[in-house]
Amino acid sequence: METWEEIYKNKKFEINTKEPSKIVKKIFKIKPKVERVLDLGCGNGRNAIYASKFSAKVDCVDIVNLEARKSNKKITFKKTKVTKFEYGKNKYDIILIIRLIQYLSSKELRKTLKRSSKALKPKGLIAISYTKSGGIFKKDLKINKFSHSLKNLKKIFKENNLKIIKIHKGNKYTSHVSYKIPVKTYQIILTKLK
Repeated sequence: METWEEIYKNKKFEINTKEPSKIVKKIFKIKPKVERVLDLGCGNGRNAIYASKFSAKVDCVDIVNLEARKSNKKITFKKTKVTKFEYGKNKYDIILIIRLIQYLSSKELRKTLKRSSKALKPKGLIAISYTKSGGIFKKDLKINKFSHSLKNLKKIFKENNLKIIKIHKGNKYTSHVSYKIPVKTYQIILTKLK
């Protein structure tokens, strides 16, 4: 298996846009002014940069330290696994989990959502976007990927005191990577139950 660092270095996987994900735009329409945002698996930072327009502080976490990622004064970056990051308690108004969970095992996903729920402030929101089939890849890209059913996700949300506010299912071709593969996607907005 390749590491993400090798994949990015060898240009096998590139995000060819600086545009934020659609669900990120949606979540900031629901909650347009916030104090703190967490972007898990931030990639090239496109969602964090967008979030910084609405937030006083954005914390980014990813296992790859991309040279192309430029921080502004509102954005901090920590190179680590999302399962090792110290989330804190009642700290974030919004948590972004965009195109990440398909790279987490079931155990890692449970841990990430448990920590995210604890880190979310009351009335905070979590945005999740993922590819049901386990990712968008060229055939030669060898990286661990996982498929998580919506039924299983709903169970994990309930275990962690999270409630679905909005869910959107889609079938589309990706436009932000250099190859076109049709994918089944889910975009989910969650909040924490009291």
